[in-house]
Amino acid sequence: MTRSAALFIAILVAIVQVCTAFYFTDGVYELELERHLLTGNSRGGPAELIPKGQSADQLWRVTQDETSLVTISNEKSGLYLAFNEDPEPNKFLILSDAPLSWKLSQIDDKFFIEAVKEFEGRRLVAAISPIRIWPPPAALSWAQKSDDQKWTLTKIAD
Repeated sequence: MTRSAALFIAILVAIVQVCTAFYFTDGVYELELERHLLTGNSRGGPAELIPKGQSADQLWRVTQDETSLVTISNEKSGLYLAFNEDPEPNKFLILSDAPLSWKLSQIDDKFFIEAVKEFEGRRLVAAISPIRIWPPPAALSWAQKSDDQKWTLTKIAD
């Protein structure tokens, strides 16, 4: 009896995981936030948000692993979206040789790009930096599930 109950629970958990997972496929994407596309091309340089079509560096390869985490790399340079050291609010996002895992959380047809490691027990997401410079840099921000933190991922190629 105990064994069959454990099996039933395991099957139920697997079904719930499949039903609540969003459909995502690896590929090349435009990552858009507030009518701006994520861009960047230099090692250690900033990930910035500029209007669509103003740079050839606005395509990103998003690859999901077996744990549903993703890496995000610039299609042209091969550099990964990352941040230096530990995550904290307002830390700029940069491009790095070292892959960094991110979590995608879907709300309707948009996504939150979340840092896997929390800061002081709270989640951080990729967003526009509150520092008003041009072009605006991408930075980590407290997760608030607000519209200005929702990214549109438009698939361009496989």
